[in-house]
Amino acid sequence: MSSAPYNQELQLRITENGETATLEFPCLRTNEEAWINVDLGTEIKVQPVEWRIWQGGKSPEPHHSKIRLAARRALTHLYLRHIKRQNNDDSDIA
Repeated sequence: MSSAPYNQELQLRITENGETATLEFPCLRTNEEAWINVDLGTEIKVQPVEWRIWQGGKSPEPHHSKIRLAARRALTHLYLRHIKRQNNDDSDIA
């Protein structure tokens, strides 16, 4: 998975309960190694085993991304601020 590109819509395959499944929504790998559901703009906790460029136009239900390139950058920026805030909150507790 280290070859998966950053900040690009990808289709992921994951292993769950011993079976490989394809996620039905585009995902985005952030520079901080987090995975984001592009449609919802939320982080997902997955360990992908395979990837390919999102084939939205070729799927039975074509994908219409709600997050454009500029918005993706902003989303990554917001995610980083969220993580930084979380880390600061955690250090205040310790």
